[in-house]
Amino acid sequence: MEYRFPNAMEETILKRSFSNWNIFELYDNEKIIIAYISSTVTKTNLSKKTDLQTFNPDIRDTTILVDSQDMRKNLDGKQNQINNSNLRKVYLWDRRPEHDDLLLSWHPVLMGIQIGIIKSKKFLPGLNFAEMVLDYHKNTKLEFPYIVVNNKAANLVCFGRDILGSSLISCYDKIKGNQLLIILNENHEVLGLGRSRFASPLLSRPKIITVDTVENIGTFYLQNENKDNKSLVDIQ
Repeated sequence: MEYRFPNAMEETILKRSFSNWNIFELYDNEKIIIAYISSTVTKTNLSKKTDLQTFNPDIRDTTILVDSQDMRKNLDGKQNQINNSNLRKVYLWDRRPEHDDLLLSWHPVLMGIQIGIIKSKKFLPGLNFAEMVLDYHKNTKLEFPYIVVNNKAANLVCFGRDILGSSLISCYDKIKGNQLLIILNENHEVLGLGRSRFASPLLSRPKIITVDTVENIGTFYLQNENKDNKSLVDIQ
């Protein structure tokens, strides 16, 4: 995977998103790097009727389709890396200015913590980004889109369940309909990311789902645990 610094357009997208989450000051204090999402394919993986699908495990609804005929022209029987310019991973990494250019020139395999992806001209945050937002506001009023749910709903969210209005304890008073928000438990710990079906005044409507769960810590950690278990099996 090849890492680089954000270009002008990507910086604009990220700065706008950081501002929307009320953490604009963090952007200049953190080191952000970008990597294209790529897939390794072989000639036997492709058929005339099947497109190549690349899925980003950290963000839902980011499946991309690449025309198999265009891909086949570049295949020589060996594995090939396919970069998609519309999907880019965004990483946060240690700020060491004196080593930046040297590290990137080495083309490291993995570096930093992924906080989301850029899809076309939008930044889609992940759970690490949610933790960063919450940490920034830990000693202040929570001035970003969020909801707090009761303990029963908190357990259900970890299994991917959507949220009923009667489960809400409190929420940010400026949430709009169809807006991404952070789901918190009663201890103000991140449970996941959700999307509002209504604006703030209507989010507590009883007996109906008012927030869809987009990403949750249960799925997030289960994926990582499965990866670790698979690595152990491969080693054994």
